[in-house]
Amino acid sequence: MAAFWTDKFSFSTGAVRYRDLAYLILTNDALAEDRVAYSILATWDPAQPWYQIQNKWTCPSVCVVKHPKEQGVAIGEMGEAYVTGRKDDHEETVADGKLSPQTRGTLRCVRAVEGKAYAAGMHRQVYRRDDRDKWTCIDETMRPPAGSEDVVGFEAIDGFSAKDLYAVGWEGEIWHYDGRAWKQADSPTNAILTNVCCAGDGKVYACGGKGLLVRGRGADWEVVDHEDTKQDFWGFAWFGERLHLSSTRSVWVLDGDHLQRVKMGEDIPETCYHLSAADGVLWSIGAKDVMAFDGKNWTRID
Repeated sequence: MAAFWTDKFSFSTGAVRYRDLAYLILTNDALAEDRVAYSILATWDPAQPWYQIQNKWTCPSVCVVKHPKEQGVAIGEMGEAYVTGRKDDHEETVADGKLSPQTRGTLRCVRAVEGKAYAAGMHRQVYRRDDRDKWTCIDETMRPPAGSEDVVGFEAIDGFSAKDLYAVGWEGEIWHYDGRAWKQADSPTNAILTNVCCAGDGKVYACGGKGLLVRGRGADWEVVDHEDTKQDFWGFAWFGERLHLSSTRSVWVLDGDHLQRVKMGEDIPETCYHLSAADGVLWSIGAKDVMAFDGKNWTRID
């Protein structure tokens, strides 16, 4: 299959909605080199031409929500948001009154938990999308002191439920939310944690640079000393009852306390980065390669 996008564009992330419907975020290579804020939200449906929305802002993350409608939600670093699907495409703003990324710092991630979108970012920001264009800030109990010059913030958020959330990020910080308040866990690392996954085995995993993999839940955390790779990890997905991780070069699967590189068939992608799983498929999304796995075979999307 000839690549539709990757001559002039690169994929940055994405989210699978169904095995035949997914959302992908792209950047224009030339504009990115000039540091121009720009992104494309593209909808993949094999039965339809690519549907694309161009935004004049940088999009770090996208997810699929169920509430109040089943749609895709893409966020911008400064609180922009675009919602697509169900014949109800529209723009929103991630903010709660005066509490806004415009004054507090960039957003880094949006993740669906129990069907609702949760956005997290720098300054330990966390917002919950309660309805159409209604975002509620829920980070009151962990905000840095007024006047603090410490650089703190989250790179990722996930949860088992609305009363069991985890956010991770700079200085190895791990925070847990019980539906009322946030509490900081005793992290086994001070390195930046780039992603978090509340996995199907009941454990929480966080990852980072140089092969860093952290495992735990609640107050108990440990580094998984796998020694299998020093690649930087960026992506997570729970698929086929196993934890999958991705670097910019490979996809890995956790087997006990060790990592095994995933064999991706004869059409080996040159790039990987993020992972997304839903409806019985796992997608690997790299800058120049998007691959789909159905449990048996890998197929190139672009």
